[in-house]
Order: sequence, then C-alpha cells, then structure tokens
Amino acid sequence: MPLADRHLGPHRFDIAGLHGLERRIGGRLVLCDPDDHPRLRVLVERLSKAVAPKPGILIEDKGCSVAIHWRLAPQEEDFALDLARAGIRALTGHYHLQHGKAVAEILPVTAGKGKVIERFLQQAPYEGRRPIFAGDDRTDENGFKTVNAHDGLSIRIGEGRTIARLRLATPAALRHCLSEWASEGSPPFNRMMKR
Repeated sequence: MPLADRHLGPHRFDIAGLHGLERRIGGRLVLCDPDDHPRLRVLVERLSKAVAPKPGILIEDKGCSVAIHWRLAPQEEDFALDLARAGIRALTGHYHLQHGKAVAEILPVTAGKGKVIERFLQQAPYEGRRPIFAGDDRTDENGFKTVNAHDGLSIRIGEGRTIARLRLATPAALRHCLSEWASEGSPPFNRMMKR
C-alpha cells in the first residue's frame, strides 16, 4: 500500500510516488520491489559505510532508489556528489542521477516525474486532458517540461530557476489559487504567466 493511502484514506486516489516507480492509475497499483534491484541494494550498504565518518550526510534508502542528503553538512557537498557519481558508475547504465536541494538521488532509468505524467496522460480518464503539476525542487523540472509540452499548467513554488509557466511564493499561495480555481470552475490555462 502506498504511504499516501495512510494519509488520504479511506479514499484511494490515482497517485504516483518515488518518481513514478510506484503508482496507481485506474485502480491498478504498481509497487516497486527492492528485490528487483540487487545491485542497488549492495550500493546502499556501501554508501552507508562511506558516509559513516561524515556527520550530517544522510543516506535515504527508498527501496528502489537511494538519496544522498547533505543539507545538514553543506561543507560536504563535493564529497556527497562524488559519492553519488561513483555509485552511478558502479551501476553501469541502468540508473541515473537526479539532483535536488542538497540531495542527489540514484534512480532507475525508468523513473521520472515527467515519465509518470506521460503515463497518466495515456490512460483513461486522463487521456486528452491538460495536466496541472506543482513542485518546489529541481527534481520537478522534468515534470514541468512534460506538462508544458501538453499545454498544461506547471507551477513552481518558491525561488530557483525553472521552466514552469507560473511561479507562486509559498504552498499557502498554491492552496489559495487552487481554491479560487475550484470556485471559478477552471484553472487559468489561457492566462498563465510567471509571477
């Protein structure tokens, strides 16, 4: 069961997590099995040992991906990035590196927010619809690219370079806009401008 179901229950919405590695579309649930990634499992152990003498660097084992966080040790950014690049080289081609805010994540090449948005848009009831996607991290940019290609509404929350068509300062601003759009009956697809 996806973690989000525990927070949204008893409802069972279509949903995606782990950059699309886990998803439910049209009631069909696909979960990621860590046992399908034996080389990644070995790498997670190696990464954990490598960062043990580096306080503040955290290894987040997500089962089918692994993230190296250095937010608590910004002086260790180069070390963490070198470690992530070495991990990608060790996995030889079946994984890619994705950068976020003080994090580098090693993911299967099949993962990506843009890829899972495409997957949704190819199936009922989403086929032929215009997507809306909001995010606040560098990891959301490939989702924005896909949404823009489908003439949808991409929304960047907060600062930072982006290709999103709309920028909002805070999550509270997003909630306000969603409420307005629900009241009006439609998002502002035709008047999308960065603010």
